[in-house]
Amino acid sequence: MTKPLPITEFEFRPKITVARRLAFRIAFLGFIFLLLTFSTLIPWQFRTVKASTVHQAQSLANVIASLYQAVERNEDMDEVSRLILKAAHMPSVAFISLMDQNGKVIHSTDFHQINHVYSKASGEVDNLLYVTQAIPDPKLDVAAVLVVMNLSSIYADYKRFYVELGTAFILAIILLALIVAWMTRSIVGYRLARLARAMGNAEKGSFLVRAQVDKMDEVGAVTLAFNKLLAAITNLQVKEIEREQDLKSAQEQLSIKAQLEKVADELNSSNESLKRRVKAQELLMDAAHHLGGVLNKEALVNRLVVLIRDKLGWPDFAIFLKEPDEDQLRLVVASGLPNIDIIKELSFRFGEGITGLVAEKATPIAIGDLAKEPRMKLWSKFDNLEDLPDFLKHGSMLSVPMSYQGRVVGVMDFFYPKLNAFDDEDVTLLHALGALLTTSIVNADLYEATLELATSDSLTGVLNRRAMERVIENEVARAQRFSTPLSLLLVDVDHFKNYNDQMGHLMGDVALKEIASSLQKSVRKVDSVARFGGEEFCVILPQTNEQAALEVAEKLCSVIRKLDIPGAHLQPLKKISISIGVAVYPDHMPPILEQSPTIELVHAADEALYAAKRKGRDRVVRFEDINSKEESGPLI
Repeated sequence: MTKPLPITEFEFRPKITVARRLAFRIAFLGFIFLLLTFSTLIPWQFRTVKASTVHQAQSLANVIASLYQAVERNEDMDEVSRLILKAAHMPSVAFISLMDQNGKVIHSTDFHQINHVYSKASGEVDNLLYVTQAIPDPKLDVAAVLVVMNLSSIYADYKRFYVELGTAFILAIILLALIVAWMTRSIVGYRLARLARAMGNAEKGSFLVRAQVDKMDEVGAVTLAFNKLLAAITNLQVKEIEREQDLKSAQEQLSIKAQLEKVADELNSSNESLKRRVKAQELLMDAAHHLGGVLNKEALVNRLVVLIRDKLGWPDFAIFLKEPDEDQLRLVVASGLPNIDIIKELSFRFGEGITGLVAEKATPIAIGDLAKEPRMKLWSKFDNLEDLPDFLKHGSMLSVPMSYQGRVVGVMDFFYPKLNAFDDEDVTLLHALGALLTTSIVNADLYEATLELATSDSLTGVLNRRAMERVIENEVARAQRFSTPLSLLLVDVDHFKNYNDQMGHLMGDVALKEIASSLQKSVRKVDSVARFGGEEFCVILPQTNEQAALEVAEKLCSVIRKLDIPGAHLQPLKKISISIGVAVYPDHMPPILEQSPTIELVHAADEALYAAKRKGRDRVVRFEDINSKEESGPLI
């Protein structure tokens, strides 16, 4: 069971009580009522007082005018003056003046007004009310009576009255607000405070506390309802504790289930990761097995394509290899990419696009969304192609360098239609695969370089004599098998010793290189050019009869004559030239072979070459043209 909450006394301290709110509202409404009443009553009262004052002034002026006329007839002026002075001493009268026909004051209760001129019209100026009453008697000196009333004095009494009345109202309002506040607090406030404290204690967990019901009015009814609610809550507390216990047990079971599911998910994830690693190890082992013994780049790339498709199941990738002596990557495999010329001829400079950047930095780069990658702008030239796959625009990409001892030899680009398809394990796996492929490529390059050194002449770059002999043997065997002709040209540079003596051996080497290059460029790709020794070369022409061989020989002589080689004019023939001996298999073979066909064919071409040199050089001689009785001449 759950432990009961500790019971603490609840303190009820509202910032603003109901009594205060009622007192403030009564005071506010009272002041509003007082303000509206006085703002309406005072202007109305002042207008009434002003009208009454005007009436009084007119009546007084009429009385004075009438008296003055009567006294004038009875010649009792002093009595009228006394009456005027008595009227002038009234608080509301400022002064009384008598005016002649021109409006000039001739008699006044205020001696300062004597000789002042006033109009006979009535009006108000500076809180003084002027009322004029004419005397229609031309015999009299006095033509009008001017009564001036002091409105300030009249208004002062009324203002004092309203101030006293307003003060009484304010005191009454304050007293009423205090009485209402006291009554509200005694009748409602204390009782509501007790009810609030009981509610606060119940909120803290004390459901056994009951609020006191003193009177059965509205507050008492609310208190009684609250007590009944507490009783109902108390009755339900036991069931609630039981439900909490059951809920706690269920939560514990759910927690255990969630932990088991989490462990199961972790095990599944571990199994998947383990399977992936085993698959990666199998791929790397297969790659090491299938790539390690291959010494041909094309075969290496083809085997790698099969491994990636079969083991990884990634059909969309591209492999770039570095061009020799250039910071340029050339596409060698484009699996899954469109078979179009733009793709076939695709290449990147180091630092260009993602592929070039990977080659420059020698670091893998994974891109989760190609559409949001600004460095992929190089692919934009393909956007107008309808057959371009969407994964080149909106999928994922992983670019991995193939480096060996800090030198990048290529880059592998992998594509996938889904976003964020490549993770760290993919990067590690493909980086290791790239390292294996790099090692195999480097070994193939070394093998090709070694093979080239073993079969090539170090000075001229054409085949050396050993490679020449193997090629002749193979071509003779092919000619025997398919009954096709084979022609052999032995070429000697005329007076080359003289050239070396005149220009030096360094220039002689340069001349030999240029002559060898010209010979190589002037024959077919199926033909072979080799250095026989010194300044002698051999040209092997498979499937070529005697007539075609003579045409090739004449062509070679013409090409060499046109070479612009320094010091050629110092030669005895005033140019660099060659002599060629032509021999054809099997036409020029002896009836009985004393040696192998290769040796016999070379010997026949060599005899034809010596015949050409004896006949003056710079010419072509066939083996069958040799006169056996011709005496040998100088050969140098």
